[in-house]
Amino acid sequence: MFEKSKSRENEDARIRPLDIMCSPLRRISLVDRIFVSYCCNSNGSLHRRDKKRQETVIEELIADGDTKDMLRHISTNNKVYLVALDRAGLSTNCEEFEKFIRNNLGLQIIIVDTLPFNNKVIVCECKMLLNYSELIKAFDCRILVERPKGSNRLRWQTRY
Repeated sequence: MFEKSKSRENEDARIRPLDIMCSPLRRISLVDRIFVSYCCNSNGSLHRRDKKRQETVIEELIADGDTKDMLRHISTNNKVYLVALDRAGLSTNCEEFEKFIRNNLGLQIIIVDTLPFNNKVIVCECKMLLNYSELIKAFDCRILVERPKGSNRLRWQTRY
């Protein structure tokens, strides 16, 4: 699952990073499906994402669907291992994330790939996440930072 946060970028600037993430997975990884969220906030509800289907984006990225398709796939299969690129790539809303895990019993393991950032992969059994709330709190990984060069603008940054 990949997501791109809401911003004022043009479509090409939004698609390029997603393509950079999707292409290697198709070529060298053992993933069965790739789902992308073209424009969403990581702290928002998973069920409210991708209200407008971006068919051309999904086709251009050679993805298998968006968040709605991912949720449908998880709900209709009984042994799903979900891989997300960094914790914010799935959700930073801990309550929403816990509800997502509880409501999808077929979701067995969540793998968080942070290799490009800190050379680690985090493997979480969903049962463990539900039993130990501090593990779910690790998904609340965004901090507000000021942009460099004295700019007054703030932005969200993932902490690892």
